[in-house]
Amino acid sequence: MKKYFMYAVAAVATMSLASCMNEEDMFKNKDTGTGEGYISLNVSADRTLATRTVQNVSASDANAWYVLVKNSSDETVLSQTQVGNLAAQAFAAPAAYKVYVSSHENLYEALRASSDTEIGAAYYEGKDENVSVSVAATSTATCECGTALNARLVVNAAGFDGDINTLTVSGSDGASGTRVVTFKDVVKSVDNMSKTAYFKAADVLTYSIDYTINGKSPATPYTRTMTLDAATANTLTIVSNSNGSISLSISYDDEFTSHKTQTVTIDAATGNVLSDVTTTSGS
Repeated sequence: MKKYFMYAVAAVATMSLASCMNEEDMFKNKDTGTGEGYISLNVSADRTLATRTVQNVSASDANAWYVLVKNSSDETVLSQTQVGNLAAQAFAAPAAYKVYVSSHENLYEALRASSDTEIGAAYYEGKDENVSVSVAATSTATCECGTALNARLVVNAAGFDGDINTLTVSGSDGASGTRVVTFKDVVKSVDNMSKTAYFKAADVLTYSIDYTINGKSPATPYTRTMTLDAATANTLTIVSNSNGSISLSISYDDEFTSHKTQTVTIDAATGNVLSDVTTTSGS
């Protein structure tokens, strides 16, 4: 007989995404009368990278998470589906199960997500591979997601006295293709300079900048590569100095890695790199 699963999170008002957990057991003292039990889903994630504070996810956001269940033989007994799509009164036969959750269907879909303030989204995965279901009892699957598996990048050009004509960052789309994020494109009237973008971690990204300063532009856009670590908040800073050159700094700062700043100084008239210095501090 085909068995289905009930996850308490489908009807939970909020799901905590922080170092603490929000666990809700809706089925205490309930007996299915058929010898099955229930699985309650308990998810936690560390989002200090994004806000440095604890956040709760609304019921609609919690229902957008994905869940996958396998048996002890790694056979799929519940194909990946969004929590909000789960049946309200399903149950599971007594056995051992493995439960996997993710904030999006996969990294590819997380990078495709967008909003008024973000290009892509932070991506989390978690699992509990030791869930034992007993007759007429509720077993909790505790999935600790930890920190985000991708990297975040923002652009700061407030200190640049010229004009950014185009600014793009390209890299993996999270699957087998290439993704190009456009922060600025004067020709196409695109301005995402105020938005936060997310990228695959440990991927070689290529950023390209075409600018005008003092009426001059480089013969070709300045292009360089960079690699961002998982769960890091990175900033690409573009500034101009008194002699007409510009400096590009890439830095990140979070609570569990070192602090790195990469500064590239470019001559505004020729586009030639004058210096390239990387400094690291902390641990």
